[in-house]
Amino acid sequence: MKKPHGEVDTASENFSVAYKDISVNKLTLATDVEKIQLSTRLLELSNQFVLYLDVTMKSGKTLLARYNNECVQYKLPVLNNQYALDDTVTKIGSIVEWADLTAGTTTYYLYEAEGVTSAPTTESPAGVTIQIPSDIDAEKIVNGRLTAGSTLEIDFSTADLSKVSIQCGEFKTAEAEGTTGKLTLKKDRGDDAKLTVSLDIENADSRLRADYDNNTIGVGYASTNHMTVTVNEEAVVDADLATIYRFDNQYAASYQFALGVPDPDAEEPEGLAGLTTGGYAVQLNIARSDMGKTFDLATDTEKIGLFVYDYDTYTTYDPRMASGKGATGTVRAIAVGTATYYVSVDVQFPTGPSVKAEWYGSFTRHDNDMTGVLTPVMPYKPQFVAYAEDGSVVNDWEILEVQVRHDAKNSFQGNSFPAYFFYFVTPQTAGQVGGVDSPNGTPVLCVQGEYSEGESLNVSVDKLLGSDFKWKFEMNNSDYLGYSQYYFDQSWSAGTSGSFCPDVASVSISKDGSGWNIEFSMKDYISAKGPYSYCKKNTIYIQYKGKVKKYTGEKSNDLPDSFYE
Repeated sequence: MKKPHGEVDTASENFSVAYKDISVNKLTLATDVEKIQLSTRLLELSNQFVLYLDVTMKSGKTLLARYNNECVQYKLPVLNNQYALDDTVTKIGSIVEWADLTAGTTTYYLYEAEGVTSAPTTESPAGVTIQIPSDIDAEKIVNGRLTAGSTLEIDFSTADLSKVSIQCGEFKTAEAEGTTGKLTLKKDRGDDAKLTVSLDIENADSRLRADYDNNTIGVGYASTNHMTVTVNEEAVVDADLATIYRFDNQYAASYQFALGVPDPDAEEPEGLAGLTTGGYAVQLNIARSDMGKTFDLATDTEKIGLFVYDYDTYTTYDPRMASGKGATGTVRAIAVGTATYYVSVDVQFPTGPSVKAEWYGSFTRHDNDMTGVLTPVMPYKPQFVAYAEDGSVVNDWEILEVQVRHDAKNSFQGNSFPAYFFYFVTPQTAGQVGGVDSPNGTPVLCVQGEYSEGESLNVSVDKLLGSDFKWKFEMNNSDYLGYSQYYFDQSWSAGTSGSFCPDVASVSISKDGSGWNIEFSMKDYISAKGPYSYCKKNTIYIQYKGKVKKYTGEKSNDLPDSFYE
């Protein structure tokens, strides 16, 4: 019992009696005990203890005890970096502060062994486990850890023992009613890796104490060290992480982290580039000042760089771009010292994958920007591709060949200018009446340029809107284009609903020896048309490398045969 004071109200007070096979406490009182009378008194001046006990068990056994004589009081040993369960004293060689952000708990493990820096294992069990909810004080506990200079006091007479628990061997606060006493956890003002612990709690059966005076502790985070990528409710990546990569961008005062699982059967590439063999990789760009913060993608997309790379579709999902628009979830990175990190990613893209990855441990250093290494690059092939706003492919036609003609007397919309015409022959060309002259199956790009023997056409315009360069793109397919023709702004049409020049369009054409390099892209969006636009906002991309062939259609062509050699 807590303190001798006379007649004990056994119905309401905490007490216990044990003698051989007779055990009486609040749990057995109603089930095993017929009657009990208990009275205790301690006369401190004379050290005299008076006891009267009369117990009758329902089994018929009885216990009678009377005592009125001297009592020598036991003095508890003074603890110094030790813990004691009743009179058994054990040194504290290590303490580990262990945060489980998923479970929302902060746990302090007290070990007899020195140098322990992780959670308990079968080989290395903890002597005392103190667990508290991480949200018990949001100002003092941040990212699962008690902050420097903070003091946390818990009174067990009022604490919720379903959330705050202490265990030492058979002593468990969660299973012992009537636990009283206090726990104090205090961090050093200048070093959050130094902790003071003061513990003194007791129940009817035992007393547990601990003292640890401002010593260095280990720190860690519970983590699966695992990555799962789900597409259409099917896990396409489900494997353990072996490491994470970090680039310290000192000029930008930020870090880049990369997570991924390389294909175990891929012999190369190695290092960071090896992540590109595993189907998916994740890159985080975080300012040093933002380390330790949790970013909610619903509101914080401009505060963090998040890129999920899909190497099967060559897609980069970025919440700030159309490919990742509407992404939800959270991202965070926490530094633990200078060489260890906790990194978690839990994101979902409406039109892409869901990614859940978690890592705690050391990192592998990378010395340069990761973006160029990790960004998916589609292998070159001659192609005409139409992309939707979300990055998905609307149409992908192979370009079988490119035919070219030149018309020195070309005239369009009242403008006369010499021009080259590039016909991108696709599998659909052969099925159209008119062959290459039909824009139903053959996209046609017209660019201004005079033909001169011995000189090559060289065009590079990054922004066609607003330039003086004359061009036209023609293709008749309402499935992914709102209009059949797009072309340069004339003086009267610029900025008006009569414009057919997309806001975003570029062209690059050059010749290298006998081969040509042709790139053309445009987004089917013309803001000048206002609300009455038929634009579908798809993006057209054409790329071709190789020789060109002689034009086979019925229109004028003034190029000599030597042009095609």
